[in-house]
Amino acid sequence: MHRRLSPVLPRRRPQTVESRAVSALRTPAGAGTLDFDAGGHLYATHALHPFAARCPPPLVAWALNRYTSPGDTVLDPVAGSGTTLVEAALLGRRAWGAEIDPLARLIGLAKARPIAPESIISARDRLASLLNGSDALDATWRPELPDLKKWFREDVCADLSRLRAAIPRADGQDRRLRDLLWVAFSSLIVARTSVANARDLVHSRYHIRVWTSNPDAPGRYHARLTRMAKLMADYIERLDGEWPEVRFVGADARALPIPDESVDCVFTSPPYASALDYVRAHIFAVGWMADVLGTTTEQYRLPPGRRQPRRQAGDRRRRRGASALRHLPQPARGRPRPRAARAHDRAPGGQARQA
Repeated sequence: MHRRLSPVLPRRRPQTVESRAVSALRTPAGAGTLDFDAGGHLYATHALHPFAARCPPPLVAWALNRYTSPGDTVLDPVAGSGTTLVEAALLGRRAWGAEIDPLARLIGLAKARPIAPESIISARDRLASLLNGSDALDATWRPELPDLKKWFREDVCADLSRLRAAIPRADGQDRRLRDLLWVAFSSLIVARTSVANARDLVHSRYHIRVWTSNPDAPGRYHARLTRMAKLMADYIERLDGEWPEVRFVGADARALPIPDESVDCVFTSPPYASALDYVRAHIFAVGWMADVLGTTTEQYRLPPGRRQPRRQAGDRRRRRGASALRHLPQPARGRPRPRAARAHDRAPGGQARQA
């Protein structure tokens, strides 16, 4: 005699925007609403700069269409490379963002703020003239990166140094254009085919791949700007004459300096903190652009709240003590004090970080 088993039903979870989007695809009324194929992401400026694990633009557009109206203020507190900002702008919403990574902030602004494609082409041609002309451009500048000679050929270093020197002379004092030129510079390094001796530098688990010949960074940069002009032209055409408000309102999502009830909708796709090491993926570009981003490679590698240079070996080390634990709940009297969370106490690559 077989015993009949009652089915165990899973506990119902509250719906999120993502789960509602999936449900919409499963119903006849919502069929075909979202397109998660790769080709569905390459419109406007979404492909301006490589970025790992980006939120699908169709998902953002679907949510903003459903939950907001033109003129509303949309906030993405973990904006990443600016996907939400671009989609909010395309839909006639005010686009606000917050992002603690200075490179990601630069990418987000370059993607979401319209720039005349003609300005990009003019800057491209001025840069080509500077690089090919007789004017001396500094080819000796080097970033403070460990094992620089391992990751960059010497002739690549010279080319990147000359590009660094030329960019400020080619932007015509246009801040938006200058930001875009630096984003193009970063995309030479953070790329699947990087000018560094690394394969798939977009993701944090890249592998060394030594170039046997010069990868021609100036030629790649020229091609990048040509493509960026085309992407920006598509973005402007989709804006249809509307010039949106796009800005970053802060860096740390835990403490944004904005008044209450100033945002109509919050949409975000949190980072894959346990799967992707964004710092390790970006560190080479940040090294070459540290002064532009207002940081140092040492500060960039440290987690928020500890962004200060580490003490040299042999110095008296500062104890973490109360300064590291002051925001933690106090344990009950008589119980041992718990250790502070160590999620950020590992350097990129898994090497333990010393306090």
